[in-house]
Amino acid sequence: MHDIHIHTSHSACARPDSSLAEYLPVLPERGLSIAGFSNHLWDSAIPGPNEFYQTQDIEHLLPLKKDLADACVPGVKLLFGCELEYCGRGRISLHPDHAELFDYILVAPDHFHMKDLVRPASLDVGEELAELFYSRFMEVCEIDFVDGIAHPFFPIGFDGRDRDVFALFSDRRLEACFRHARACGKTVELNLSSLNKLRKKDLLPEYRRVMTIAAECGSRFHLGSDAHGIHMLGAELFELGRTFAAECGIVFPDDPFVEK
Repeated sequence: MHDIHIHTSHSACARPDSSLAEYLPVLPERGLSIAGFSNHLWDSAIPGPNEFYQTQDIEHLLPLKKDLADACVPGVKLLFGCELEYCGRGRISLHPDHAELFDYILVAPDHFHMKDLVRPASLDVGEELAELFYSRFMEVCEIDFVDGIAHPFFPIGFDGRDRDVFALFSDRRLEACFRHARACGKTVELNLSSLNKLRKKDLLPEYRRVMTIAAECGSRFHLGSDAHGIHMLGAELFELGRTFAAECGIVFPDDPFVEK
């Protein structure tokens, strides 16, 4: 099993129990053979970060790359990744010349809680929002250096109206998006943090429809806990992920970035 969406203390939103040293002993306990650390990033070569991203540049992350190279966890491959922002019309938070610094790159196409950076603050739940979900997903798929899509079609930023957002997504448009991701060679994330939030709101059936369509379209998947501390790497969350994946017909490759 792998988990390639883990945040350390290099992410400004991480919790106190998020140092690399705290994570490493837990990885084999979860049966992981690959662990990827994907902190939030806004490259200083790209203008216009918001306040959250002011200090989260490449130079801030590079010490973690060295720490991962020096670390040794028997049976676990450690990877240095990042999670980027996508703001539409090709604007992404990493300069293409710097992509080679990372073992892999994830992009969140719908961090819609970031108002006036990722989405207009005035945008409400409706067809215009659905079109933004679709178009951002499709555009991210076409960015060459992107490897995987983080928590697709998860209603971030619309707490309390999650069910209304899910109702916007038509099966036909979801199918088009996931087929496009497959054609472009991008992996689709099953995000354990998202599943846990939806479970608490009794919304797992709504997301099961989305991810079942992804599986039926032949998507390649990767698993991401989206942990922001070791408290989010609990065994029960991985069990939730395994159960949900089986219900959707999702199969995870041993290595999400090696095509078989």
